[in-house]
Amino acid sequence: MTTGTRNKPSIPCLVHVIVLAGLIFGSLDCVSLAKWYELSAGIGGIIALLLAWWFFQWLCPGAYCSILDIAVSFLTGQGIVWGTIYHGYDQFSSYDTLIHFLFGMALAWTGVLLLYRKTKDLKQGQPYEPGLVLLFGLSFTMLGKFVWELYEFAGDRLVASDMQRWQEGDLIALTDTMIDLAAGLLGALMIGLLVYWKLRHNPEHFYQERILPHFDNQRTALD
Repeated sequence: MTTGTRNKPSIPCLVHVIVLAGLIFGSLDCVSLAKWYELSAGIGGIIALLLAWWFFQWLCPGAYCSILDIAVSFLTGQGIVWGTIYHGYDQFSSYDTLIHFLFGMALAWTGVLLLYRKTKDLKQGQPYEPGLVLLFGLSFTMLGKFVWELYEFAGDRLVASDMQRWQEGDLIALTDTMIDLAAGLLGALMIGLLVYWKLRHNPEHFYQERILPHFDNQRTALD
């Protein structure tokens, strides 16, 4: 048995340091400028990322999950620092939609991994019903998007932020929320339908090449 298999790869570690440093710098800048709702977004982002990093370590301790880890870290960090704290979304509103789309893809794939992680014996390669995997990936994505919209709503109400653009009018705020949810759903559909197609045509290959590598440590323990 090899040692050190649970050490996080160096690239994700470097990304973690850079993203966390950016969030801390942005939050401190908010304190100096008395930008309190931007500060709340920065603190919320730090907490969310720490939870996400813990979750990914639990979900798939092997290095194969590092791409998903890096993607979520980058999307969250730049979205909060550049998009919210320094109001980048105000200059490029369509960029916010792109971020929600990419998050939808990441959440859908995370949902697929979670389904296998919690309900499958890793020694078995019995395929799931493709429709079930698609449904779970979409459901997990929309749950994540709903929680995020609740976070934005709470921030708007508690610290008078404008993450849902309510200051521009109720209809604009509703439209912004629905576009964000629709973009996330579209991103999830792209991943979900791809997984569906793989499971329909070659489920064993999908399981061996796309699922098991995420669980190298668990598989080693079972062998």
